[in-house]
Amino acid sequence: MIIKLATREFKNNLKYWLFFTLNLTIGLIGFTFILLFRDNVTSALESKAQTLLSSDLAITGRRQLEGVEKENVYSFLKPKITKQSDLVELYS
Repeated sequence: MIIKLATREFKNNLKYWLFFTLNLTIGLIGFTFILLFRDNVTSALESKAQTLLSSDLAITGRRQLEGVEKENVYSFLKPKITKQSDLVELYS
């Protein structure tokens, strides 16, 4: 009885059910992409934190440091540095 009513309702409102199914599909796909993006950001932050935690001092910025800026930092830290390394990252 319920199956007969459901099929009749589906046939009478075909456009509504197609629209509903399309919206549900798009919503689930969007939710999946959000979860994947969250996992990607979390793993990137964890790897960055591991790099920063292994050092006593890290100098970062949105842009690459210019030569004068690097020399100023190195001259200021020269008496205090025992070991130094440069980390170069490329973004695409």
